[in-house]
This record gives sequence, C-alpha cells and structure tokens, in this order.
Amino acid sequence: MTSAHRVTIFGIVCLLWAASAVAASAPPAGAAPRLAFAKNGDIWTIAADGDGLKRLTSGSSYESAPAWSPGRGSLAYLSRPRASSSRRERLWVMRSDGANRRRLAYVGPSLAGGSSALAYSPHGGLLAGGAKLAAQNSWAVTVLDLKARTSRIVYRYDSADGVQSLTWSPDGAQLVATIEYGGTYGTVRVDVAHDRLIKMHGMSNVESASWRPDGKYLLCSKWFPTVSGGPYRTLLMRPDGTRVKTLGENQRFPVYSPHGSQYAFIEYVGGDTVLKRAAADGSGITTILAAKDIWSPAWR
Repeated sequence: MTSAHRVTIFGIVCLLWAASAVAASAPPAGAAPRLAFAKNGDIWTIAADGDGLKRLTSGSSYESAPAWSPGRGSLAYLSRPRASSSRRERLWVMRSDGANRRRLAYVGPSLAGGSSALAYSPHGGLLAGGAKLAAQNSWAVTVLDLKARTSRIVYRYDSADGVQSLTWSPDGAQLVATIEYGGTYGTVRVDVAHDRLIKMHGMSNVESASWRPDGKYLLCSKWFPTVSGGPYRTLLMRPDGTRVKTLGENQRFPVYSPHGSQYAFIEYVGGDTVLKRAAADGSGITTILAAKDIWSPAWR
C-alpha cells in the first residue's frame, strides 16, 4: 500500500467517524414536534401526535399564554395569584421541561398587564405583549428588547380590553395584534421598528391570527355572532386583510406549525375543549387531546 493510499483511507475513516458523531448528537429522526397550551391555569406540553403529555406548572398561581422562544429551549408565559380578583399578571420564563422558572425583570411598560398573549420575534430578540395604560379605556401593544431588558409601546388604542393574540411576520418587521373592542374584535398591523400603524384591518370579529412562515397568509379565527352552536371559523387571509377561503368550522385559536404544513386549533364539543390539528388546507383533522379548559396553543 502506498503512502497516498494510506492517507486516502485515513481520510475516509475520519469522515465516517465525523458523520457518525453528528448522527449521534442529532435529534431522533421523525421526533414529534410539541405544542404548549394553558389548561386549568397551568402550562402543559404535548407532542403533536398526542403522546408525552406533560404538566410544567402547578401551585397557587394561574398561568396562561405560553410562547416558545425561537431556540425552543424556553417558554415565556403570564402568571398571577389565583386568589387575586384584580389583573396582576407578571411575565415569567422557564425551560421547556418546566425547570428554572423565574420572573423576567425589565424596565418600561408592561407586557403582561394588558394582554392574553405573548409572542417572540422570529430571531428571538424581542417579545411582544400588552399593557393597560393609566387613562381609562387606554391600552397598548408593547415590545420588550430581551437583551437590553427595556420595553416600549408600539401601538396605543382605546378599548375596554387588552390584546387577544399576537403574531410576527417571518422577517420580524411587522406585528399583527387582535384586540377586543367592546364585545367584538379588530385587527391591527404594526411596523415595529418605527412604532407605526400600517393598517387597521377591516377584519371585524377576527379574534386571533397566526402568520404563515412564508409570509403570504394569515390563519385567522373569525367569530360569527349570528351563528349558533359553532360560531367560530378558521379563515385564510392575506396580510392586507382580504379573505381567501374558509378552512374549517367550530375552530378557535388556529396556529401554524413551524413549517406551515399544519395548524393546531381548539374545538368545542359538548362544552368541553379538544386540541386538534389539520393539514394547512384544513383536511386530515386529527385529535391531539380532549380535556376541559384548553387555551392558547403554541406550536414549536
């Protein structure tokens, strides 16, 4: 065997060893993605195929609005004492397994005092929420710079209630917020860098929105107050507020999977809630979990 042959064989062995090391450190092929959600005042997670249900919080506090960090190693959520009759939510974070729970300190307007939702920007540097301002019926969409630990107002509005849902554009430049206006819902799209309203959509009665990862569409839950039984429908809409088509009936809080190939939603059956998922076109509906009081699904 020549010296050149020995070098070649050695190189092949090194490449095979490196490949096996990478394979050993990679996540298992086909590992199921997970959803976080609030149930009975605690944060839970479950695999999208219905396996591995895990309760992450318990105790004297009421937790809601889970949001995955883009690195998927942590969850932000809202927490308040169960015994409190006032709205005293605080912003907390924990690891995705429920460990290392801690209150997130920052300077500036609240992210928790005027919102039922939280949302990380796609690159993870910003976290959106909402604040109740001092003036009567005055509220705001707020954004926290996680590195500087300072928050700011990106949009003010007058209403009787706070932010219902938040979703970022895939490039992190815009934020769509759904807001309750005295028994109905409205939707705004904000230029976050310049704290500027781009559009007050004509999307009346849209209670939640989820931006598709390719940026082309919003997945929205629309309330039809004149419809009895299941008055909520999932609609596909363009970011300018125009309607494309209806995807499903009796569906609330639809949220896209990270790649946009599926969406999860909440269905009401006989007064109970069912967490389900469907293909992006609304077909192939599958039950993930049936339980009471499921809210705020978030898909990592």
